[in-house]
Amino acid sequence: MTEEEKKQARDQALWFGWLSIAILVAMGDSLALQIFFSQLRHDHLVSDAFDSVQEQARETLQTDFERIVEELARIAQINIPDWERQMANAIEGYLIAQATAARGRALLPSELLEIERDQIATQMDYLAGFRQDLESEPRTEDYISSRSKLYAGAGRALWYRIAEMDAPDGWVVDYHSVDDSGTCSPCVSAESDGPYLFGHGPFPGEVCLGRGRCRCQRQPRFDLAAWEALSAERLDFAA
Repeated sequence: MTEEEKKQARDQALWFGWLSIAILVAMGDSLALQIFFSQLRHDHLVSDAFDSVQEQARETLQTDFERIVEELARIAQINIPDWERQMANAIEGYLIAQATAARGRALLPSELLEIERDQIATQMDYLAGFRQDLESEPRTEDYISSRSKLYAGAGRALWYRIAEMDAPDGWVVDYHSVDDSGTCSPCVSAESDGPYLFGHGPFPGEVCLGRGRCRCQRQPRFDLAAWEALSAERLDFAA
């Protein structure tokens, strides 16, 4: 196979990946999404494009989640318990889908349990507070929609946490803030305070004041000296 043929095969596979993700997200089929990524990981034709598919999946899942909760905002003004139930399902499905996309395979039972115990449980606590707020004071549909979209930040942060679970020696990660007038000070500080070890430090969508509106990223790079220094600091802190 020539280099041009390999490029065409990768492009076709990437296009197929995009199409499959769009279909599965539209169907809300988290199980099929897990199977898809598991198969994609082992397809030699798309090995070079896999990281790109994962990243695009992160953005696609977030956009779809925001669309869903925007539609649910109408229900909140009619039936708050029904809205809370559907919001809880949307948040849980979104977090699991983001974790699956980041992991690149079906989640193990132990991984799923940890996500349910930590990230999902935390967001359910926040959702309960949101419900109490709506019960105590009438809110506009725009307010409910905007506040609901903030939950997208938890999925963005989780994607990076899961993607950085397998930390190779010598690698660190930089926090890249979006340099515009809307960038919040915590994100700017997160960039200037880096680099960080894999799985440590601030995460986009979590440290950001905009939560779901965050568009910052964590990007890995090889830097043996920085990795050794950060690892030594962590050991000293643990001691």
